[in-house]
Amino acid sequence: MKVMITGMLGYIGTVLAKELLGRGHSVFGIDSLIYEQDYAKTLQQLPSDQRRLNFEILDTRNIAEIKRKIDINRPDVLVHLGDLSSVYACNHNPKYTKDVGVESTKAILAECHLRGIPFVYNSSSSVYGVFKDKGLATEETPLPEPTDLYTTTKLEIESFLHQLRICKESNFICFRPATVFGVSPRFRVELLPNHFAFSGVSRKLIRVSNLNAYRAFISVSDLASIYVDVLEANFFPGEIFNIGAYNLSKLQVALAVQNNVECKIETMDDIGDMRNLQIDSSRFFDAFKQYNFDGFENEIKELVNWLKDNHSEMEDTNFVGLLNMPLANWRSIL
Repeated sequence: MKVMITGMLGYIGTVLAKELLGRGHSVFGIDSLIYEQDYAKTLQQLPSDQRRLNFEILDTRNIAEIKRKIDINRPDVLVHLGDLSSVYACNHNPKYTKDVGVESTKAILAECHLRGIPFVYNSSSSVYGVFKDKGLATEETPLPEPTDLYTTTKLEIESFLHQLRICKESNFICFRPATVFGVSPRFRVELLPNHFAFSGVSRKLIRVSNLNAYRAFISVSDLASIYVDVLEANFFPGEIFNIGAYNLSKLQVALAVQNNVECKIETMDDIGDMRNLQIDSSRFFDAFKQYNFDGFENEIKELVNWLKDNHSEMEDTNFVGLLNMPLANWRSIL
């Protein structure tokens, strides 16, 4: 199977490419490198059989070239990860967000739909908003009005997919992933579990606001493995699914880190992301298959061990390629 990945050198894209290549599939990936990733170093971390890996630096706004590459490479399926992936990045780059996250995404997905190429769209569980004290969010849960450009963009594409489904036989699947965490060749240090683990390892202190607020999580390796399973099974029902593995409080996340590295946990004023969200992913697992996840504590242990080896280099290089927000804003939340 030949898979085209937009945003291949992003946090999820690199792990997905590694999983696909490890299972013997071919990958054609594109990325605009907007986060200044060291792409040569990243590519070295992928399986070395270059006959099955083709990567090009390409902006998804160049639709004519995207179409040409689809014709040349003839992918069997496309996974679209090539858009801005944080609230901060979207809110502070509104034109870029609209051009990439909406217009280019619609054009690419429509092109696949017309050509009969199945695709995966990566939405977000952020569409459920703050969701305080409302139990588990399901795919049928009424969605609040979005308060940021990130969720606005995701909902606009979900609406577009609904129209595609009405117009023609479905050949896609859309996921609303939980907060993703864990080790990746293009690590994202500001995601909540990654942030807590980094703070515990490098500062010996985890500062937590709104201790008892919940969040849904899934490791990036589990997410990539599930995506490949979906591609291999040709499971494209034209539906939207939640996908997560754990619903945990922020205190539980901090304690999992503390169990693996000596550090203090300190409460602070309620700031930043005020979500209190748990999601129900049973609809997907019932429709596709059940998974036995490795356990949050084990995932955090792997993350902490990796950070012990790498956090000094991350700081020495000023976090280049690792943040989806300016460095000054990252420092303010440590």
